[in-house]
Amino acid sequence: MQSSLCWLTLKGASVVELLMRVSDPRPSFQQSSLPPPVVSSPAVTVVMAAYNRGNIIRHAIDSVLRQTLTDWELLVMGDACTDDTGDVVTSVADPRVTFINLPENSGDQATPNNAGCARARGRYIAFLNQDDFWLPDHLSRSVAALDAVGPGGAEMEFGLLIQITAPGHWYV
Repeated sequence: MQSSLCWLTLKGASVVELLMRVSDPRPSFQQSSLPPPVVSSPAVTVVMAAYNRGNIIRHAIDSVLRQTLTDWELLVMGDACTDDTGDVVTSVADPRVTFINLPENSGDQATPNNAGCARARGRYIAFLNQDDFWLPDHLSRSVAALDAVGPGGAEMEFGLLIQITAPGHWYV
């Protein structure tokens, strides 16, 4: 498992415009297939691309639920999941957690990530993989670092990556 994060701030360009530089900007879903967005805006939108990992995704979700910063929304974007991933996500009794299963499998993370970014309401966007987790202060430290720089400052922030290869074995 890994603990990793990539942040983008919106400085004139939308997140989707920023992501177009690294992936195909034409997702294989139609915008009308997604539910309408909610009006209020959290500090952070966490986007989690998912595909048929119902057996482990709850660990990643629980690491978001344990964050000391609580002003977030979690968008779990299914890449046309066919297992119990949707059931696992929707069983989470927290209104900040949303599951959206795209109608067509793209076979990569870019399409669900782009779809999540298009739905994001947060001031910042964080990406968490379905098989990764965060330490409890991850979001609060990351937001504090970005806020400390102020307007016109940082556009991205990367957290420490810790790889756990076996019980008791890890490296940075």
